[in-house]
This record gives sequence, C-alpha cells and structure tokens, in this order.
Amino acid sequence: RLFMDIGGTGAKADNFVIWAVQFVGREVRVLNHYEKQGQPIAAHLKWMREQGYDPGTAQIWLPHDGDNNDKVYDVSYRSAFEEAGYTVTIVPNQGTGAAMFRVEALRRIFPSIWMNEATTEAGLEAISAYHAYHQAFQACGDLLTEVPDGFQLPWFKDFWQRNEEALKVLSVVRNVQDDVDDVRHWLRVQAGRDPGLADQDLVEAVARSLYYHRKDQDEVLADPLTRLLIEEPAGAYDFTIVSCMGVVTDGAKGRELEESYRRVAKRHGVKVIRAHTGLFRSLEYNAAAILRGIERTRTPWGIVGYSQGCANALLAESFLWSGTPKQRALLDRFVARNLLFSAVNGAAHGASGSVKLLRAMVDGERFLKHYQATWSREVVEIFMRGLKSAMESTAFVDTLAGTHSLSLERARLLHRDRQFVPGVPTSTTRGIADLDKLPEALEYLYFAHDRLLPDVPHDSQVPADEAIGQASRVHNAWTEVLARADMGSRIQATHHWSPLTAEVEFLTTDRDRARAAYQGPKDRHVFPWLWVNGRFGRIGRIQGPG
Repeated sequence: RLFMDIGGTGAKADNFVIWAVQFVGREVRVLNHYEKQGQPIAAHLKWMREQGYDPGTAQIWLPHDGDNNDKVYDVSYRSAFEEAGYTVTIVPNQGTGAAMFRVEALRRIFPSIWMNEATTEAGLEAISAYHAYHQAFQACGDLLTEVPDGFQLPWFKDFWQRNEEALKVLSVVRNVQDDVDDVRHWLRVQAGRDPGLADQDLVEAVARSLYYHRKDQDEVLADPLTRLLIEEPAGAYDFTIVSCMGVVTDGAKGRELEESYRRVAKRHGVKVIRAHTGLFRSLEYNAAAILRGIERTRTPWGIVGYSQGCANALLAESFLWSGTPKQRALLDRFVARNLLFSAVNGAAHGASGSVKLLRAMVDGERFLKHYQATWSREVVEIFMRGLKSAMESTAFVDTLAGTHSLSLERARLLHRDRQFVPGVPTSTTRGIADLDKLPEALEYLYFAHDRLLPDVPHDSQVPADEAIGQASRVHNAWTEVLARADMGSRIQATHHWSPLTAEVEFLTTDRDRARAAYQGPKDRHVFPWLWVNGRFGRIGRIQGPG
C-alpha cells in the first residue's frame, strides 16, 4: 500500500510524500519513503514504477483532499492515478480533532512497525526532528520539576514563547481544517484568497493573517516549531479554569468564549468556573466574586482574564496571598495566568470617564448656583434631595466605581499596594486594530482612543504595549514578581472584542459579516495556553486505566 500526503506543483507547495507499507500478519513493514516538492504527478508515477510499485502490486491511499484538483495542472490526484491503472482509496475527512486522533493511533501501533533503514533514512530524519523537540519538552518539564520557577530563565522564556506562538498557529490551522465555527470564512477574508487545506499552505496564510507586524510573521514562519505543527495529545488535564471576564459581563451567566470552553471540556476534561463578576462594579467587588469561584476548585487551577477581568483576577490573587491560612492554601494549586487584552495597566477610556464625571458634577454645581437666587428654599431643597438620592443610588455608585476601576490611577494603586504570587507564568494576548477590519460598534471607541492617545497603536480600548502581564508604571518588588513571570507574546492583528460572539450578535452589521469582524478563531485564546503549560508539565494529565 502506498500511503500519500499530497503536496502540489510549484516552488511553495507542500512536499509530496509516499510511504510504501506492507502488512504481514501483525507486523507493519515500512519498505520505502519518497518525498519531493513542486513536482508534477508524472514525476511521482515515474518513481513508483522504478521501484516496482505498478498497478498489479500496489494500491494507493490518499487523504480526503485527493479529489481536489492540482492548482497548476487542473487534474485531481485520484483521477490521475486511476488513469494510470491504480486502485485508489480516499480516506474521508474524519471531522474535528482528526489530526490528533491519527497521531494517537500511530503511537499505539508504533511498536509493531519495522522500517527498512536504507530506504527510509530521509523519512526517519523527518521523524527524528519531532523526536528531538519532544526530548526538549521533556527536559524542560524535568527542569521545572526540580526548579519550579526555572521558566523565568531568559532561554526558557524564549523557548516557551516560541512554543506558545507555534501552538497558536497550530490551533487556527486545525480550526480551518476541522471547519470549526466560522474560521474558514475569517481566513479567506483576512488572506484575500482561499488557501486550501494543506498544512503548509495554511501555516503561511494563518501566520500572515494572525500577526500584525511583518517581522513577527516572518519570524514565526521561519521557526521549525511552527512548521512542524507538533500536536499536544488528547486526554484529560487535571485542571480547572476560573474565567474572569471584563467590566461588561453577565458573570456566571456570561457566554464569552463559550464554544471554546465547551471544546476544552470535551477534549481535555477541563472544568470551567465562571466567576460571577458584576456589570460596572468595582475591583474589590469583582475580586470577591472571583475568590468565591476559586474556592469552588478541587484541582490545580488557573486564571483566564479578559480586559478588566485581568485586574480583577490580580486583586483576587493578592487577597489570597495576604489572606487566611485556608485562603493561602488555595495558592498551592495555582498554576498559570492567561490575560487576554489585559487592562491591568488601566485604559485611557477609564481615565477619561472619571474626568468626565468630575467635570459633569462641577458644571452641574455651576448650573444650579444660577438658580439659587431665583428659586425658593423649598424648591432648592427638594431638588437637592432628589439629586442626593440619585448620586447615592446603587446604579450611580456602581457606574462610578466601574469607570474608576479602568482608570490609570486605579491601576497604579493596584500595582503599588498589592502583592502577587511568585512562580506562576503569565501568558498574554494583545492586538492592534486596523480601521478597515474594525466592527462598526467599536468605531467610536477607536477614534476616542486615537484622540486621547494620538499615534499609539491599540486594539480600540487598550494600547498594545500596555496589554502585557506586568506593571508599566510602577516598579517595586511585587511588580518585579509579575515581570519575571510575564512570558511575552507577539502582537496580533485583531480588536478588543475578539473573544466575543453571542454577546455582540445584536450589534453585528452586514459590513461586519462581510469583513468577518467577529468571526476570528476563538480557540487561540485558550487552547495554546493550556497546551504550552501541559507541554512543560505545569498542567498535569489524568492517567486513564492502563
């Protein structure tokens, strides 16, 4: 049987690979290996005949895209091989997660595989590249077992970030191939073409679409970790996510990242606890809600924070660090942070909102003074009582506290006065939004941010160089804890509402749909973070029977 991974014709096409395999009893004998790039189908047929693999002695097995036409010669691989007299079997698309299931299936039968060393040397070298990286992953995991904060070493941080960025690309590639959500439509819009489903074509298109800066795109594509598409095995993680969403949220009833969380639970058995944070509530209120969520965990746990939820989560962490012995004990199971479009350093909109409220009160007082001389005392007192009741109302106080929680001053106080847990790696996602790819509902915030901070690249709400895992304006021993744990990230070409789907459906316009403004891949916000922590042993696996 000739098992083929089809490539294409052209200098940038994927390699065309053939493994010649013979099944004898329970043995799988790999007899030969062939790999070429950019060659026409006739060249592959010529090699097959030279090796004695004619239609009478060999059958061909093609992947699900074997019926697709070659981009240059406009003929499908199946039809070309059948015309040459071969029996061809197409393996149908196995659906979501198929790539990882194939890896697991190969691992199970690998002890029964025998290889002809002389004729499969090139193939074995390709396999050895994967093996070398897996050895490196294991060595890094062993280091963290002995030195838990070893990930803070400069070389380890660099390797970690390379792995995490490669896993981000991998997650999007698999989303496209498995037709998850609307990711195929998003990629076609971003790339300006249909890149097909071949691995390396997708890697190229995804990296060019996902990252904002050309330099980042080039470096990610030049990294073998990206090109090798090294999967993390399926199976259950011993882990719970405590989800902490932004200032506008339904808390425990929220739907942010709901489909990604569902897929995480299905594939890795990860439980998700949504903290019941409140709409436009203070940091202290929301931190207390997050504490209640953390107290419900029974496994090692980590934080997924989004926007202002990142600051809420850091304050909750600080409460635990300085809390009771029972609360401190919860931190023994604290594994990792994942901050999405973080507002831990404040946001210009929050600071602007606080100033506007102050100005409104001053202007209101000036307005009322004009009428003090003409209105009776009784009328003035009635009006003042009404105004006092309004300003003491829960809605007003919550709005004021929520706005202040986003301010630069509140962020400064958080970093100046609070303590943070050492030795917990922080992953981040940050973006820069281009106006021609922005949802219509974000245009006001986009232009307001431009007016407040001219010439500062941002995602419509937070500057890209502020959406990091550490303090940007305060330097002390505790902000150094965060700085050492910040694993860094490359800037993506996206906007602040990237994790949202159902919440923005009522705001989505026809132009938004045409631009795929809200249809970007959601899994990239969760899966790569889990995978990189699992790869280096930060998140443990639950071993099944046997």
